[in-house]
Amino acid sequence: MKLVSGLALICGVLLFGCSGDMTASTNDAGTSVEFKTIISSDFLGQSEKTEKRFDVLRSQSTLDYIYPEYDPEGKYPIPAVDFEKDMVILASLGVKGSGGYSIAVTGITNKKESVLVDVESEYPGNCYTTAIITLPFTFVIMPRFDKSVDFQEKVTLRDCSGTSTDAGTVIDVGTSVPFTTNVNSDYLSTSDRTARVHMLINDQATFEEEWAAYDPEGRNTLPEVDFNTNSVIVINMGIQGSTDYGMTITGITAVESYLLVDVVSDRPGYFCGAGAAMTRPYSFVTIPKSFDPIIVQDAIIHKPPCAEGPIKSETSVNPDKGSSVTFMNLVSSDYLGQSDRTARVYMEINDQTTFEEEWVAYDPEGRNPIPTIDFEKDMVIVINMGLQYSGGYIIGVAGVTEMENYVMIETKSEIPGKDCLVTNALTRPYTFVAIPKTNKEIVFQDNIKTTSCIE
Repeated sequence: MKLVSGLALICGVLLFGCSGDMTASTNDAGTSVEFKTIISSDFLGQSEKTEKRFDVLRSQSTLDYIYPEYDPEGKYPIPAVDFEKDMVILASLGVKGSGGYSIAVTGITNKKESVLVDVESEYPGNCYTTAIITLPFTFVIMPRFDKSVDFQEKVTLRDCSGTSTDAGTVIDVGTSVPFTTNVNSDYLSTSDRTARVHMLINDQATFEEEWAAYDPEGRNTLPEVDFNTNSVIVINMGIQGSTDYGMTITGITAVESYLLVDVVSDRPGYFCGAGAAMTRPYSFVTIPKSFDPIIVQDAIIHKPPCAEGPIKSETSVNPDKGSSVTFMNLVSSDYLGQSDRTARVYMEINDQTTFEEEWVAYDPEGRNPIPTIDFEKDMVIVINMGLQYSGGYIIGVAGVTEMENYVMIETKSEIPGKDCLVTNALTRPYTFVAIPKTNKEIVFQDNIKTTSCIE
């Protein structure tokens, strides 16, 4: 397991600050503390608590306030806790775009200067999961300590390779990465950064160029970043046709060969009167220095509808399952050559001029002829995995599904494991696919698989 900055010690600061040294003394092994799980669930329901969170609750009034935020339907009664003797730990993984995620407290240690809470978060990896938004969280009760509490998170990935019915085995893949948000905005104005992009910046010149490109009016002051020890991640949701779109980075995990960035994307509720303005939600965050590629895991949250909408006939599409859409793969390649298209991008093309321009930009040597597309009937989707520092990376479209209010494009990303022999070359996996023309919103769901080369 490769660590970006060691095991991240995260302190719950939403309601209670932290004091003392965040890292426990290496000479203080500490003693094990007994604890009891009150509730562990991944049910989202009507909860709006979508962010990743670690917290310490030291009073009944605080528990009474926070507990219903995770269980607004009242499925589980609020426990009575003797806070003279005990306190409660909350650990939440944040909202996820599917089932298969879980979080649990695995151990608590009383050290000399602080209490250390070990948390294990499990991700579904390449396993089949339920297609539903989830919110994994847990509340546990433990003896009261009036000292600082540190959280140490271990991230594991469930591997279902070669299995059909069992749950697979759990393997350790990474650790939580601390990050600082520099800016989070949906302001577009005269900026030309309108395509959906994920980008890693490791130098001052590129940082200043991108910051100015996203904010040409200078509405936000350029922050100071030491690129000797830090990197900057840029996530761009792409241009939207109305207000009420939003995007927040809720967590970053350093996996063996990439950075997994958890993002929550807010969409306006159906039949809501969102403002008629072009927006472009984006975020810049600072992380410890990294050169690993970025994989973004986007959980999509539609705000509550503002009306019931039109009456549906019995033959209408099931909004939960949707209907399969035929698509044509035009090209899939990892060849970089002289192309300058190195950022991770999801792009929709609806005209011949833009199509030819992008095709040539991805293939300036003309290795693949430009196909003929009838843009009266069809459109083209471009998915770019971004610049990689070796071979073994693959991206493609696994399926396209038309839902009631949007079109879901499922992508498949393959990443080489540490035991794989790969070419020592810069690559840039990308694909162009043609789908039937639609005016619905395009939503991308990326399925990530790490290739194991151990026989």
